Amino acid sequence: MQKIGWLLPAVALTLIGFSSFAAEEKQSKESEKQALAKDVKTVKVSLEKGLSASEAEGKPISAKFEIEHGKLQLSVYTAKDGKFYLRSAVGQALKANKGYRAVSATPSLEGGQSAAEVTLVEGNKWKTVKEKLD
Repeated sequence: MQKIGWLLPAVALTLIGFSSFAAEEKQSKESEKQALAKDVKTVKVSLEKGLSASEAEGKPISAKFEIEHGKLQLSVYTAKDGKFYLRSAVGQALKANKGYRAVSATPSLEGGQSAAEVTLVEGNKWKTVKEKLD
């Protein structure tokens, strides 16, 4: 019985430490989103234009704005033999959500249908929409 006496305080301290870490992580992600929402308002190149420009390198398969080392950047990943068009999915999402800016576009597969998850922001309002891919 005495050997187990240390177990309860150790478990309690671990749980307290974990919940504190989780709260800090959530707060960090939220402030990242706020900074991204602020910075994406002033970009000169939209996600849609970045996708269009990257088509010279192959089919865009994923794109997102992100803050890296304190600076906003647009990352677009391409594949040489891609069979779908993210740019059209982003265009559809923007057309259906006036005033929003696209932050990221990622392909997915739902019920055998290719789709794109497009993350949008307007001020501090965020939403993710799904659009069919051609």
